[in-house]
Amino acid sequence: MILLIGDLDREEFRTLRPALEACAPCLVAQCPAQALTALEAACNRASAGPLEPVWIVLAQAYPGQFSPDEVERLRRAAPLAPVVVIEGPWSAGPWRSGRPLAGVHRVSWVEAARQISDEWNRFCLGQATGAVCMLPATASDEERVLAAAQLPVVRRQGQVVIGTPQAACYEWISAICQHGGYATVWSRPGQRLRLDGPWKAIFDADGWEESSESRWAELRTLAAQVRGGPVVVLAGQPRPEDCQHALAAGGTAVLNKPVAVEALLTALTP
Repeated sequence: MILLIGDLDREEFRTLRPALEACAPCLVAQCPAQALTALEAACNRASAGPLEPVWIVLAQAYPGQFSPDEVERLRRAAPLAPVVVIEGPWSAGPWRSGRPLAGVHRVSWVEAARQISDEWNRFCLGQATGAVCMLPATASDEERVLAAAQLPVVRRQGQVVIGTPQAACYEWISAICQHGGYATVWSRPGQRLRLDGPWKAIFDADGWEESSESRWAELRTLAAQVRGGPVVVLAGQPRPEDCQHALAAGGTAVLNKPVAVEALLTALTP
């Protein structure tokens, strides 16, 4: 069972419940107090003894929606369940100000459905070292990074064109692609490349000095150049409308920056 808490009618969280229910039955509540009451009632109805959620998932729409005291009460009710916070597009503030919730695993809303599915599959296959969401509350950020680093990287083949106005951004995206087996080329603003054969593309949606319309025009051009190949759009804290623009302009997936290595390589696979 997964304990899912938050306002799931918000646009950014509408795919969250179906993704979780594909993994396990969900007990859904609007707030932590309601969740504790529902969990107690479910335990009383259970014939096999107390129920222990596999995950506690908080759909956080804005900073401060869930207090440390509320999270602690949830932990006391289900001490073995890791707490996963799905961050909405307006939830980055506490991590920048230095006052985040402690002992939780953070997932961007734009990647939640995919990452939850991947983590659940690793858990079911017994790959505990790679299941970052399954780490206990006492795990540090460094331990979470090390756990993610232990995930095997599947070597691919192919060519990736990277559209970005910034050389430094091209270099780190290229390093990820080459680590996964891809050859890369840089597409600068206004540049039109002649690409022979099948190509994939990555588009950096940040850092453009011109208007947003010019940015999406660049994306449309890049998508046309790869002729139906996957186009992954990277954006820092994208909002639902940003994702809509990106997909309408030819993107096939939107990922939050900074992006995990395996998440980017997987998104390039059609």
